Amino acid sequence: MEADRGGAADVAYVLLLVQAALGALATLGLLFLMGANPVYLMVGLGGPLLLTILAGGVARRSRWALVTTTVLELVSLGAYQLNLLAGVLPQVDVTVNLVALLSQVALPVAVVVQCLRVWRHA
Repeated sequence: MEADRGGAADVAYVLLLVQAALGALATLGLLFLMGANPVYLMVGLGGPLLLTILAGGVARRSRWALVTTTVLELVSLGAYQLNLLAGVLPQVDVTVNLVALLSQVALPVAVVVQCLRVWRHA
């Protein structure tokens, strides 16, 4: 098992944990801005909790985790594209910045690529 260290599954694991950390940080910011209402905490930590569970499954090369992670990341990319498309409307304001591109485009694409590599070698 030592030969598999540092492979695509480990890279996907770390990337998913980075995504979960970014989601948890966003949740804490939302909690602070909304007056410490615990409803926002419960709803906002669902995504990071799911990503953490999936990261563990991907690290163990579980087929269900690989499929679920790939689908989740592709849905996330699609949602970002729909957000950009909605930004064409004059009533909707969409700000595109480097952090959004890294967290909502680059990270999901990298996770999907790594999951597909793991799946191909499994």
